[in-house]
Amino acid sequence: QIRDSEGRTTWIPLSQLSANPSLRTRVPQLEQQVKDLTAKLDNIDNSWNQRTAEMQNKVASSDGVINGLKGENQKLKNELIVA
Repeated sequence: QIRDSEGRTTWIPLSQLSANPSLRTRVPQLEQQVKDLTAKLDNIDNSWNQRTAEMQNKVASSDGVINGLKGENQKLKNELIVA
């Protein structure tokens, strides 16, 4: 025996019953799950973008240091050749 949203009671065959919640119940839960996972994904994406930007800055800084050291090394080599 089941009761519908309007309060009517009726019998349905056992073969038509399901242990799973109805779509009416599951859809709002799934929509909330989609919202939650989308928010988590947005946070991960923002974090990834920030980390990528930080690594790009470190690489640029390292490139500057490397270029400076190469210049200094070349200068010292030139001084050795002259001496």
